[in-house]
Amino acid sequence: MAFWSNLDDNDKAKLATTTGLLVAALAIFTLISTLSFFFTWSADQSLLSDPNMMSASSDVHNWCGKLGYRWSYFLVAKCFGVGSIAFVLILFFISVRLLFKKRLVSLIKSTLVTVTGVIIASFILAFIGHFLGLDSVFGAGLGGEMGSYVVMYCDNLFGVM
Repeated sequence: MAFWSNLDDNDKAKLATTTGLLVAALAIFTLISTLSFFFTWSADQSLLSDPNMMSASSDVHNWCGKLGYRWSYFLVAKCFGVGSIAFVLILFFISVRLLFKKRLVSLIKSTLVTVTGVIIASFILAFIGHFLGLDSVFGAGLGGEMGSYVVMYCDNLFGVM
């Protein structure tokens, strides 16, 4: 924290604005790449097994390119499924706080509510996807791998649902 205390107010404002712009760019990138993933995931699935995915000859359909595909694949398939789009809200609130110095809502409260909602949505969407036979949509089902693991555990514990 010595770095922060050695800055004057003008430098602190510049640093906060720069960080706010970077977080806003990450929020926009996450939103666009995740929305694109919902439409192009099946066309890009073959890239996961391609060892040369990052080569120039590989063609990806995600609107944010290869990095956008990898990022959205991680959020949607590997983590929380469709509900992971809500992480854009957290990034948006952080960027507004840094850029405009305005508290729309409590940052801690909104983060806790959003993360809890994403986790619960992952479980519910995975259960609905399992019930409807959509276990492989988006690579790991509607609830992502996290929700799928919970549904498989409950199925094993309580029997066929």
